[in-house]
Amino acid sequence: MGARANALYREGEGEIRDSRLLNGGAALGLDYRSKVVLLSFDAQYLRNVNKAFQYVLLLDPGLDHLPSAMPTNLSTQPAWVSASTSEEVILGLADLNLSSKWVVTTGSGFSHSFVSYPGYCPAFLLDYSGTVLCEQFNQASVPENYSTDVGVRGKVHTGVVSHSLLGGWNRVHDTVGFGDFNDYGPSQPYNLYTSYRPKSPNYSFPVVSLDNVVDDESTKGWYLGDTAGLMHDRLLLTGGFRRTTMRSTETFRANSSPQSQFHESAFTPSAAGLFKLTSRVSIYGNFIQALEPGWIAPPDTKNAGQIFPAMVSNQFEIGAKTQLRGWISTLALYRISEVNGVVKGATNPPTFSQDGRQVNKGVELNLAGDFYRGFHAILSASFIDSRQRSTGDPAIEGKSTAIVPGATERVNLNWDLPHAQGLALDCNLMETGSAPFDAANSRRVPSWTRLDLGARYALGREKPLTIRAQVENVSNNQFWISVFSGGLAPSGPLVVNVSTSKSF
Repeated sequence: MGARANALYREGEGEIRDSRLLNGGAALGLDYRSKVVLLSFDAQYLRNVNKAFQYVLLLDPGLDHLPSAMPTNLSTQPAWVSASTSEEVILGLADLNLSSKWVVTTGSGFSHSFVSYPGYCPAFLLDYSGTVLCEQFNQASVPENYSTDVGVRGKVHTGVVSHSLLGGWNRVHDTVGFGDFNDYGPSQPYNLYTSYRPKSPNYSFPVVSLDNVVDDESTKGWYLGDTAGLMHDRLLLTGGFRRTTMRSTETFRANSSPQSQFHESAFTPSAAGLFKLTSRVSIYGNFIQALEPGWIAPPDTKNAGQIFPAMVSNQFEIGAKTQLRGWISTLALYRISEVNGVVKGATNPPTFSQDGRQVNKGVELNLAGDFYRGFHAILSASFIDSRQRSTGDPAIEGKSTAIVPGATERVNLNWDLPHAQGLALDCNLMETGSAPFDAANSRRVPSWTRLDLGARYALGREKPLTIRAQVENVSNNQFWISVFSGGLAPSGPLVVNVSTSKSF
């Protein structure tokens, strides 16, 4: 038998001017293990409140280039804007060992959430001097999620070939109740580049009703798979397929759109191979196909909660992995085709739609190892060409996908100082290339760089007391981050975090 308990509470000012944060939660876990059965049960409660946070910024269609980056410590919205979430989660898992090679497993879970925007105000930038129009709205939603999974896995041999078999059935059922969505007109005026933000709304928001709009979506299916090992498992070949059925019913706005229903089923295969050229070098390739749920318009859009039809996605990938002299490196080339979601910022708030395919072709390189003892490094680079295909819209067809940068690079260094027992320094450098601002590629969001520095000091060896300090965005760079097609968010401010932890 075993038990686990965790609790968290945090409250205070945030990094943004006039902001207030509250994060709390508790979790309890119970476990039982024997030679035949493994049982576990987990229950969690989470609570978050965020006031005067940075939110999406939309641009007036008449602006032909991006505005100057705003101060990092200011919100895009009035100071009264707030959001809160609460969530209860229950999870259960049971494994039954039929033998040393066969296991039956089952699990089930449930979660209930409440997401509230009692009053919020998406900002619409009108000119380059910083004049903002912020429409006042209120909205709330109640998501509930149920999941069940039953499966069996085992190992057998047929001659010189080993097999790892897997089969099962699962189901996920999601429902969402949406509250009223009302437009109460513009807030009190303010300027994006100055510190003043309205402290209270100029409208008294009513209590949100949650019983008029419901989305209902379920995904279920069964699956079979086998990994065959040849040449003493030097060559591994994996094949399998899944039969998936998706059903959704939605009335995303009781007063604006009739109820719509979607029902899709598909057989989706997968195949993969891995060959160990040597004990240190492996090559692999895979193809995966999946029936995926359609997009759901996010809460900050005009048609929030609208469910779109399911679509089949495809992924091809080939790559190699090496381990040499303390360094591990991976190289991957891939092509992913998936449904394309577009947020159109011509309205306030913007409207979400699902149009055509998003085709991503890319290369990823990762290196991890030690330059010398105590000096660790993780280096990564990603290069991607993302295009919109089969959209039926000449304005976006063949153009780059919004918000997807062409390149990203990361460098993480950690140095255990040799002459200062317990002291370590770390450095994290992030470089993100420019990205299209919107689906039509009318403008581009510039590239940005962020540097974080930190230190760690551990007192004691057996059960140490550890003190950590980190400075995020050391140079306090001001830049825009592209968050969806036609939307911007400001970079985070310079932040100093200090914490202590103790092992018992």
